[in-house]
Amino acid sequence: MSAVPPSNLTDLINRRTSVDKPELEALAAALWPKLERLAAHQLQGRSGLTLQASDLAQDAYIALMHEFPGRFNNREHFYALAARIVRNIVVDYLRRRSAEKRGGGLPFERLEKAENDVSASIDDSVDWIAVDAALSVLAQKHEAAAQVVELKFFAGLTNEQIAEAMDLSRATVIRHYRYARAWLIDHFGAEPAHDG
Repeated sequence: MSAVPPSNLTDLINRRTSVDKPELEALAAALWPKLERLAAHQLQGRSGLTLQASDLAQDAYIALMHEFPGRFNNREHFYALAARIVRNIVVDYLRRRSAEKRGGGLPFERLEKAENDVSASIDDSVDWIAVDAALSVLAQKHEAAAQVVELKFFAGLTNEQIAEAMDLSRATVIRHYRYARAWLIDHFGAEPAHDG
């Protein structure tokens, strides 16, 4: 099986429903490591989950290949959607687990801790179901700010990578993040940490 050149990856993703078997296998081989890293990032620091990165990556791959018939503008657009799908899978899993446990009440982690942390991950100190619901509300008010938070926390992207994925300047990404952070702090009634 031959590797897919990076320049052809977006085209191959967009033709995914009509490619032959060898091309589809090459596409899967090119995408799989990235999806598995994305999934592993989501599960980093989580204790007591039966969810495995390979299973999460497989579910995301199936959803991307079969449930989204539209075209992608570029690879970054594809991976932004992959981050959203992984977020939805993890949050759905946590909802089921929370329903089984009848509760949870995990505290909301202050976003200041993760502002410059490239390895921000989902962990048990965060009520990610509440964060997911809050991001849905934020997206109605400021979609770009919600997407920046999603790409930072659920895809593990740096500000530079988010800027590239969203076709924005790094400064705009930082402004959107600060807006989202302030909005989420206000939404959750948390006290912001003092700088210095």
